[in-house]
Amino acid sequence: MVPQFFFRPQEMGHGLYKNNTARNLVGVNGEVIVLSEEYEEKPDAIEVIDLPPPHELMEQEVKPRHRACDCNINSVWIDMVFVIDTSRAVSQQDFIAAGNLLRFFFSRMAIDQKLGQYARVGLIFGAEKAYVAANLTTFKTKEEAAQRIKQLMADRKRLPTGSGLQFNVGLALTEAKNILNRESRINRPAMVTLFSATEVTCHRYYSSRQSRIRRIHMEDPCRIATHLTAENNIVATVALKFGKLQRFPKIEIATPCFNITNSINLPGDLLQKICDANCFCPPPYVQYKDDQKCRRYAECLYQHGVALPFQSAADTCSDDEATLVDIFDEDKDQFIKRLHQYGEHTPYWIGLEEHNGEKFWATGRKLHAKDFSNWAPGEPSGKGKCTIADADKGDNSLWSQEKCDNIQSKYFSCQKRACDTSNYCTIVANDNQDTKMLL
Repeated sequence: MVPQFFFRPQEMGHGLYKNNTARNLVGVNGEVIVLSEEYEEKPDAIEVIDLPPPHELMEQEVKPRHRACDCNINSVWIDMVFVIDTSRAVSQQDFIAAGNLLRFFFSRMAIDQKLGQYARVGLIFGAEKAYVAANLTTFKTKEEAAQRIKQLMADRKRLPTGSGLQFNVGLALTEAKNILNRESRINRPAMVTLFSATEVTCHRYYSSRQSRIRRIHMEDPCRIATHLTAENNIVATVALKFGKLQRFPKIEIATPCFNITNSINLPGDLLQKICDANCFCPPPYVQYKDDQKCRRYAECLYQHGVALPFQSAADTCSDDEATLVDIFDEDKDQFIKRLHQYGEHTPYWIGLEEHNGEKFWATGRKLHAKDFSNWAPGEPSGKGKCTIADADKGDNSLWSQEKCDNIQSKYFSCQKRACDTSNYCTIVANDNQDTKMLL
């Protein structure tokens, strides 16, 4: 019997090792197998089951993947304001459950007022009125935060939020916006998370006479949410079922991909959204992400507007602790192409260079035969050792080889690792950049 392990190849650098070298030996079902005592299991290789050894084994090249955002609840260093619906639309059971979930998170976060890799949390409860139970500067420890949320959730009827007949979402969000305007820090993103059973459908909010009258007496949540996101904050929503009904409200004010429903996956979904908010790029870099697929990557890109020879371009990136870009799939190829087309900065260098007949990305990854590539017809031609992409050739950014020592200049983009829960960033704003994060 041979112990078999499931290996997550997206966690590059983990899995099964022999003499400190990764060995991905694959069985008939695609599982990674420990062949003998020479192999040791690393933490991210998960044992599945003992099965007889397969008839054939083969070396498999792990397909390269772009860096995922790290997610560790103990290392979150984001500013968070939680807004909780106390109206009668939220059942007592859901209200208590939401509080216990926040208590669970608070007890595991490094909550502190000190500068550094620490989280800060604020609390707002709302019905007809909004009650700020805690500012970002209130809690100095995770124990304080966990104990306070427990007390507040136990005294729902005593919360000074009104009769509970309805929830003025806009007023509560306004209070959250005021907190962030007063207390948010330069080097960290901020996230507002709304737990609610109250519908907020913006296209309907403006359409009927009843809605227009309602807007006179209540703050407009759609407008406030737009202001929050325009200031590079994240707005997340958690839809709670309306009373005892088996349906969720429509809440249309979340940042794209930050809308959650109260399902069996709620704890994991909320943690992932917190980590996504804590994965960002300091300006002027922009984050590689795909909102259509709701994917964020721990990669930051900056498209330079000055064309340079290859080595000068590589040196410019290196001086900023970055490299020329790598491209492992079509999605990123298209993302970079759009960056350069937007500024009409094409053709451009990419970080693929040939050495001794083999091609390597500037980030260190070798280009294998089965890896993604987007060569133009007749390429690679051997004309040079460096690579350019030309976004002017139709919909594709076709690659071709170019001499590295040629004085001819091309545009280029630099790439560096994003800030996330395993990469704390100390950021000082200068005169040429916005002091807010680009999320």
